[in-house]
Amino acid sequence: MEKIDRPIFILGVARTGTTIIYQTLAKHPELAYFCTAWKKKIPLNFFRMVVKHEPTALEGWVWHYYKDLVHVKKVDENEKKRVRNQVSSCLRYWKRERFINKNPPLSLRIKYLNRIFPDCIFLIVGRKHEASIKSIHQYMLKNWDESNSHTEGWKNVYEIFGKRSKSKLHAVMNYYKYHINIIGNDLKSIPDNRKKAISYESFCRDPRFHSNKIWEFCDLSKPKPTSPLEEYEKNLPNKLENMNDKYNYADKDQKLIDDFVRVKILKIK
Repeated sequence: MEKIDRPIFILGVARTGTTIIYQTLAKHPELAYFCTAWKKKIPLNFFRMVVKHEPTALEGWVWHYYKDLVHVKKVDENEKKRVRNQVSSCLRYWKRERFINKNPPLSLRIKYLNRIFPDCIFLIVGRKHEASIKSIHQYMLKNWDESNSHTEGWKNVYEIFGKRSKSKLHAVMNYYKYHINIIGNDLKSIPDNRKKAISYESFCRDPRFHSNKIWEFCDLSKPKPTSPLEEYEKNLPNKLENMNDKYNYADKDQKLIDDFVRVKILKIK
């Protein structure tokens, strides 16, 4: 089995800022990531000429082949080899030594990932609870009855929480709590040198500073004169838009969210 050097997984509840942080970090010239060209086996040089090979929010598709990962109790050698081969193939395609991936449903599979990649690094993205709940809720209002609600990850809101909750907002809040609980509990078994919390709000305020801190934590190269990384760092924005205040709720629903966060979320250890 090929050696894979400390793959990096960006995790967090959906709509907490994992995508914008992933899109910023994955452009590091030492990192490989899943992409459509790799899936279709398009020659890399040709791909670079005709496509801006930038990471997108939709690159978690490869994990949809493994729909029962949440319930996996034991990872046998065949399962381990199958998943590692996917990552190894991606590394060979990009001709790079390190791998990065973001997919919120994997936040429920920390133990599974840890069994397959025992030296992997987890970057856990957190956002203001109120803003996260509102963002999930707004997304679900648009997609609740559409097929996208039944895809891996989002189907939990509809199938597990939607039918037994007082309202769609209640369903979303219970979904959020469910993820926060599992992430917190599963991370307890991961040593501190392999997990790092990232604040969405702090990252947006100063993406350059926090990108450098994350590179250092992940043992990635820092910018040097005339290096590709220096060019990459120059293109980093000085600030990213913080979307926390995008949605305003009626007083009744706002109080419901505030009380839920105070009573149900902030007490989680």
